[in-house]
Amino acid sequence: METSNRITLYKVILVVLVMLNIPFAIAQSSGRSGSRGGMSSGMRGEGGPGSRGGDMRGGGRSGPGRRGMTYQDEELSESQIDRVLKQLGTYNPNQVKQLEELRKTDKEQFLNELKIYAFPQILNITREDREYAGYLEWFEKYVPDEAAGIRDLKEENNNLYKKRIDTLLDKYRSLVFQPPSVSEEKMRLNVRDVQLSIKQRELSMQYWNPTITQEKKESLLSDIEEVVSEQYDQGIKHMKVDLEEIIKRIEVLQASVDQQIEEVKKWENPEFKKKETDNQIRIITEPTHRTFRRGPFGFNRSIPQMFQISDQDSNSAQ
Repeated sequence: METSNRITLYKVILVVLVMLNIPFAIAQSSGRSGSRGGMSSGMRGEGGPGSRGGDMRGGGRSGPGRRGMTYQDEELSESQIDRVLKQLGTYNPNQVKQLEELRKTDKEQFLNELKIYAFPQILNITREDREYAGYLEWFEKYVPDEAAGIRDLKEENNNLYKKRIDTLLDKYRSLVFQPPSVSEEKMRLNVRDVQLSIKQRELSMQYWNPTITQEKKESLLSDIEEVVSEQYDQGIKHMKVDLEEIIKRIEVLQASVDQQIEEVKKWENPEFKKKETDNQIRIITEPTHRTFRRGPFGFNRSIPQMFQISDQDSNSAQ
C-alpha cells in the first residue's frame, strides 16, 4: 500500500513538473521561430537588387546587388528627397507644402516627419535605387565601355540614368541574374557570346536586305566571317574553362580520397584495432560504460559519401 502511494505521489510530481515546463518550452519555441521567420521574411530581405517586392534592404531575386543599411539608418540624398516629395504630392499636396516649409527651417525634424508621412514612397525609391546601383556595378565590371558615364547621371538626370541601365539590362538580362557560382572568367566569356550573337544577327539582317548593293554585301560577308570565326574560338575557350573547373574538382576529390586512404591505414593498424575492440567489449559488458553509438566502431563505412563534393570544397579549391 505504501509503495502504491509513493508511485502515485511520484506521478503527481512528474505531471506538475511537465506542466511547469510547457510554457517555458513554448516561449523558447516562439522566440526562435520569431527570430528566424518574422524578421527574415519581412524586414531583412536578403538577396540581390532584382527584387520587385517590398523588403527594406533590396533583395529577392538573385543577381548582383548590395546588402546595406536598414531603412531607418539609410541617409536620403537631396535628389531622393525631391522624388519622394513628388510622389507624395500626387495624392497629398497639402502635406507636401507643410514638409517643404519644415525642410527650410529644421532639416532633422523634416526628415523625421518625412519618414512618417512618406514611408511607402521612401521605401519604394530607396529599394529601386539599390537595385539600379547593383545593376550598374555589374555593368561597370563586365561592360565598362557601355556603362561609361551612367553613374554621373544619377543626381543630374535620374530618369536618363535609369533608362540607360534599363537598356543594358534588356541586353544582358540573362547574365545579370545568373547564380553567383559562375566564375568571373566564365561570365566574361558569356558576355562576349551575347555581344557576338547580337552582332551576327544585325549583320545577317543587313546582308539579306533586298536593297543592298553587291559591294556592300561582300563587305558584310567579310564581317560575318570574322564574327563566326570568333564564335568558334569562343566555343574552344568555354571548353577550356569548363575542363579547368573539372580538374579543380578532381583535385578536391583526390585530396578526399587520399585522406580516406590514410584513415583506412590507421584502422588497419593491429595496435589501433586492439584498442578499439577492447573499448567496444567494455561498452558491451560493463553497464557503467554503456552508451548510445551509431555503430560498433567509429570509422565511416559509407566511403561513397566522400565523392559528393560540396560547393564550399569546390570554391576552396579555386
